[in-house]
This record gives sequence, C-alpha cells and structure tokens, in this order.
Amino acid sequence: MDRETLAAGVRDVLVTQAVLLVAFCTSIVLFGVVLLVVGGSGPPSLEPVQRQVLTAIAVVLALGAFVARRWLLSAARLRALASSLPPIEELAAATRGDADPERLAALRAAPPGVVALRGLMLRAQPTLIGLMALNESVALLGFVLAFLLGDPLRYLPFAALALVLQLALVPRLPVWLERARIALPGHPWPR
Repeated sequence: MDRETLAAGVRDVLVTQAVLLVAFCTSIVLFGVVLLVVGGSGPPSLEPVQRQVLTAIAVVLALGAFVARRWLLSAARLRALASSLPPIEELAAATRGDADPERLAALRAAPPGVVALRGLMLRAQPTLIGLMALNESVALLGFVLAFLLGDPLRYLPFAALALVLQLALVPRLPVWLERARIALPGHPWPR
C-alpha cells in the first residue's frame, strides 16, 4: 500500500478537518476585527484583580488545551479509539450522511490500511473538534478581557496563542500515519 492510495481513501476526511480548522481560525481573527471596529470606546470596566483573574484563566485554558491534546491523542487513547472502528458502511457515509454506492465499493476494494486509517480518523474527529473549541476559548477570554478593558490590542497575545494551538492541529497525512502506526500496529503502513 502506497501513500497515494492511502491519501485518496482519506482525502475527504482530511478536507473536513481542514475546513473545521479554518472555520475556528477565522473566528479567532473575526474576534479581533470586531474589537477593532467596536472596542476601545469607553473607560475600562474591570478592576486590576478581575483583569488578572481573566488572564490567569486564559493561561490555564491554554495549558489545559496543550495537555488535553497530548492526552486525548496519546497512544493509549488512539488504541482505545481504534479498538471500536465503525463498520465499512458507516465509513462510506461519514462525510456525506448517506452511503454513496461508489464510495462503499471503493472502500470494500481498498487495502485494509485505508479502511483502518479512515476509521481511526473519523473516530478521532469529535476529539479534534473539542480540542479546537478549547483552543478557541483562549481567544474568547482574550476577547472578553480586551473588550471590557476597552483596549483591542490586549487581544493580540490571546489570539496569537489560540492560533498557535489551532495550528498544532493542522490535519496532515504523515501525522495521521504516525498515529495509525501507534494505534493499529498490525497494518503495513507506508513510510
């Protein structure tokens, strides 16, 4: 089994994950645009202690997002996800809602590795969406802090941190192959 065959079998899942990631990153940028258009018009409505608490919560969320990613995509968790891969009919219907006969036939004819990788990626997708939302919460707290302080520039470090956390989740085939090697060691994965 070569990389091209593998990539063709999971391309739509990678595209779905990329679209989700772009949507979350876009919302982080839009928070900043809203602040530039609306924010900064009034006096700060936060006491210094409140500002410190919100900043501390955002830092804890950022650390939590990093730890959650390490734990939720750990070898043990990936093996647990791989232990209950969905049936091939569900894999064929996963990105469109109903089993496309052509896709179902292609999956039935595909090497077992393609089916296994597709199943693992689809099982991990809710986890990735949760991680993306957790990453975005850092930006959201920064948005609230900057808005309440009336200073749009206060948002920048939170937005940058949230974007870095999001970009760590960019869906790439080599990363998924490495995860598959860990979770499903019995398949002959290409290098």
